[in-house]
Amino acid sequence: KGELRMQSLSFDDAGMYQCIAENTHGIIYANAELKIVASPPTFELNPMKKKILAAKGGRVIIECKPKAAPKPKFSWSKGTELLVNGSRIRIWDDGSLEIINITKLDEGRYTCFAENNRGKANSTGVLEMT
Repeated sequence: KGELRMQSLSFDDAGMYQCIAENTHGIIYANAELKIVASPPTFELNPMKKKILAAKGGRVIIECKPKAAPKPKFSWSKGTELLVNGSRIRIWDDGSLEIINITKLDEGRYTCFAENNRGKANSTGVLEMT
């Protein structure tokens, strides 16, 4: 296919890479520089919605999309209570929080925490039932 795939990148992988394609008609070269970027999580460009509306008995997905490299680990709290996956609550791999069968008790302040080896950040929104 002519593609280069790399996994588990480290700073040592940074540098210039060259692809050489050759056939009976000639040779062509393409160059690319690979920069390894690492940054702590930040919600500056994509904060959590301050107000999240959900219908009684319905389902809501609250997104948590910080900018971070490497990919952060996520955790959630409602008020001071740390949330864990259960029958009605699920924390997705991408950081989103899903709550099903919404009740009045689900209303409140939800905070997403994102952490990687560069640092941590959080963002908060309020869930209201409609």
